[in-house]
Amino acid sequence: MPKIWRKLAMDIPVNAAKPGRRRYLTLVMIFITV
Repeated sequence: MPKIWRKLAMDIPVNAAKPGRRRYLTLVMIFITV
């Protein structure tokens, strides 16, 4: 589990920098759900 959280923490900033914010919102929703 900790590894998944670490991966998400590293993926979120990368997605936030990208123009696609829908993916960022999706990740946030998944993060909250988990």
